[in-house]
Amino acid sequence: WRFASGDPFRELTGKELRQMRLAHPSVLFGDWRTYYDAVRVVRAGEFEGRRIYVVRLESAGLPPVIVSVDAQTGDVLHEQRTVAMPGGGGLPTTTTYSDYRDVRGIRVPYRYEESNEQAGRTLYQVESVDVGVELNPNVFTLQRPTAVSGR
Repeated sequence: WRFASGDPFRELTGKELRQMRLAHPSVLFGDWRTYYDAVRVVRAGEFEGRRIYVVRLESAGLPPVIVSVDAQTGDVLHEQRTVAMPGGGGLPTTTTYSDYRDVRGIRVPYRYEESNEQAGRTLYQVESVDVGVELNPNVFTLQRPTAVSGR
């Protein structure tokens, strides 16, 4: 199995796995103290005409994540992170969140735009959010492809 780039799929471990888990949107909208070693308010400011608090999230051995939080609603509006790349180096990535809606008492962004120099701009539009879905524990386990016999 290969990515569109031609690179083979591989199992993430260690630092790469921690980084991938921390980049999941559910982490950003949960209790940061559960996932990060340090959570610090850096300053107050403004983002797109809204009053914000800028927060620095730190996890040992990974580049910090900087988030801008709406001072009135608590919504995460903007995120800056550097994604550590295999072989060293990092890729600065910016994500902007919008179109927040209430889902069973939790505010969820239905639109977010991610951009970086390598991939350009990617727009995510959420159509629906299901709560309480049960998944097979092996759904995200990397499976080795099985040989397909020719006919």
